[in-house]
Amino acid sequence: PTLKDFGLREARQTFAFWICALFVAMTGLYNTGYAFHIVSIFEQIGTPRAEAIRVFQWTAIVAVISTLALSAWSDYVRMRYLLFLKGVAALIGLLGFIFLEIGTIAYWALVGGNGLLNALYSVIGAVVWARFYGKKHLGAIIGQVMMLTVFASAIGPYLFSQSLSLSGSYDASGWICLVIYLSLAIGAFWVRNPQLGKDI
Repeated sequence: PTLKDFGLREARQTFAFWICALFVAMTGLYNTGYAFHIVSIFEQIGTPRAEAIRVFQWTAIVAVISTLALSAWSDYVRMRYLLFLKGVAALIGLLGFIFLEIGTIAYWALVGGNGLLNALYSVIGAVVWARFYGKKHLGAIIGQVMMLTVFASAIGPYLFSQSLSLSGSYDASGWICLVIYLSLAIGAFWVRNPQLGKDI
């Protein structure tokens, strides 16, 4: 139940807002950095351009199937568990990305992790803000989150390009993203629904 409609300032004062918003922003950062450099990433392990692009097709298939399942599941599960699952998905995808030269296992970890990560991006974005903060000021709250996401999305390609320039590979950018996602996944266990002072 919606017991209170939070304004933007009130929402920003809650721990849940920042964990959820940073999860969304990090997905924007990682996705843009990864997508902008996908051909170069796969060229480093000797994979042709066409094969590099095909990874998006497999990732989309995983994302669509996962979105359908998670959308139904989200009505019955605590939001912090979905956030934690998002962190785990990111870690799987990033480990596949970092160790892509290993071969098949890393490739499918990248596909599966990224697909699940993108599915959870859609589900959490559609559910969490109204559930936690009510609908009256939803536009202002989501607008703030989108501003953070746009800012992070601009950083992503720069981070990945600097990783390649300074170290000769994209591994450093992958490790940075992994550490941030791991921190957010740990923080997710302390997320509580501001409506009731506890999780739902």
